[in-house]
Amino acid sequence: GTRNLLQKNIILPILEKASLKTFETKAMQYIVAYFWERLWKKYLNYAILYACLMVTFSLGHWFALFKGYDAVEGENYSTWGTYSLPCMLVSAGIALYFALVEGRHVARRGVKKHFKSGWNRFEMVCYTSVFVSVSSAMLQVPSEEIIHAPCIIIVWIGLLSRIRGFKMFSVLITTFVQILHDLRVFIMVLLIIMAGFALGLKILLKTPEEINNFQIVETIYYMMFGLVDLDFLKPPEKPNIATMAFTLVGAFMFIVVIVLLNMLIALMGDSYDNVTENIQIESIRARARVCADLLIDVDGKNNIFCEWLHVCVAKDENTFSNRSTWEGKLKAMKREIGSVKKDMKKDIDDVKRDMEDMNK
Repeated sequence: GTRNLLQKNIILPILEKASLKTFETKAMQYIVAYFWERLWKKYLNYAILYACLMVTFSLGHWFALFKGYDAVEGENYSTWGTYSLPCMLVSAGIALYFALVEGRHVARRGVKKHFKSGWNRFEMVCYTSVFVSVSSAMLQVPSEEIIHAPCIIIVWIGLLSRIRGFKMFSVLITTFVQILHDLRVFIMVLLIIMAGFALGLKILLKTPEEINNFQIVETIYYMMFGLVDLDFLKPPEKPNIATMAFTLVGAFMFIVVIVLLNMLIALMGDSYDNVTENIQIESIRARARVCADLLIDVDGKNNIFCEWLHVCVAKDENTFSNRSTWEGKLKAMKREIGSVKKDMKKDIDDVKRDMEDMNK
């Protein structure tokens, strides 16, 4: 590669922003493998530390289930409940450490550039969730369970960010994120349709309990799964309104359940194919972005940023062509066609040379 390519100020933007085409080159694959070989232990330590945060946070809330108050004795009647707050404080301490690390990254990278990554934003949401949940538990906020429940879910999902660099998880997590990203417009269309039908039924029926205030949102949502009793669509002594109501519900079920559901399946299948078509390259790119986050903390004068990278590989790379990793039907077909095309071109060139020699 180019001299000084591995210097910190040059390689970091490449690892963060490079396209799939860039990571298809052997040079970038060797560079990512080089950095990962020297950073994976540090990444594993972060993953273990986050797992400790997740476990202590969950145990703190689990022990809180055994916490009660005896009006006569004035004491907790379960000893398990006494371990709740210490576990939560440990998780808050670990979250504070991670938050300080994120703060250091923000200072070195810049706010806008750092939070451009969705993973970085989500990690900060995880740490904030821990602080909010622990604070509400200490202050004994009324109905604090409403705060704790989503916080626990967010913290558990945050583990995905800490394991996305490992090969066995990277492709699956990338596929999951890609599907969510591709469904943004679909979800907006679905919400528009639901809002339109909800307002229409609200105006048509006016009084039934199922459509009072925001109850109509819940009714429309569960209507997609067939979990709503439709008797409320039959107002007494108003058969014409009942007919129109059933017509609207029938149209809603056709549009959402038949049309949009099949569209959703097609979109998810397309997203999955897009990722699995480049499964190995996606894995390398995910690992590269993890390496970029870890290299932020490494001093630019560290010997990991070397001037040249020397790599020793087998001369015949076809030796390793029979891999067990599935790369998608389309990608495998393209690879085979490319190999056959290359062999045919070589044979044709040999025949042309032989014919030219004969003509001489």
